[in-house]
Amino acid sequence: MRNIAAAPDLVRYACRRYLDHALHKVRCAAAMGAAGIWIEECLTDLLSPESYASLSLPYLQQLVEGIHASGLSGILYFCGDPSGKLDLILKAGCDAVGFEESKKDFQIDIEELAEQISGRCALLGNIDAIELVEKAREERLRSEISRQIQAGRRNGNRFLMSSGSPITPATSIARVRLYLHLARELGEPASVL
Repeated sequence: MRNIAAAPDLVRYACRRYLDHALHKVRCAAAMGAAGIWIEECLTDLLSPESYASLSLPYLQQLVEGIHASGLSGILYFCGDPSGKLDLILKAGCDAVGFEESKKDFQIDIEELAEQISGRCALLGNIDAIELVEKAREERLRSEISRQIQAGRRNGNRFLMSSGSPITPATSIARVRLYLHLARELGEPASVL
């Protein structure tokens, strides 16, 4: 991170090298029949919007272009607080974006995200994997899944139910099944009379 200020040319060189490696992996994945590529941005929430725009976005855009050129979809998972960067993140051109659940002294509200994204790409849910999937009473889990599905509907139905972080090893199989059951049940379109 210090090299962003101290040695920006070195950072750009490293970004180009990493991009070349990532594009090679994309082509390999496409050759093996993959349908999409998961892109995980970690620590870029520590960048200012200006640094993100100059040091992350150009390489992310080239990666997404390579993914699309290979006939694949790109899903971006942004770790941390996206404040001040959401429009930049969307400029990358990913087919879907996902964000962590609120934690670490930042808030990420799925309803606000859906409103800001406004159907420009699919949105992944960010259900809290520990407090909700692993530990919450069924009613509380049901309520949050329903809230997130409603937010997804406001994103032009471009929504995938998801947890904001990986499901923990302490989460029982029964709880995972409950989460999946509720997501399917609550996500069913209302019947038309």
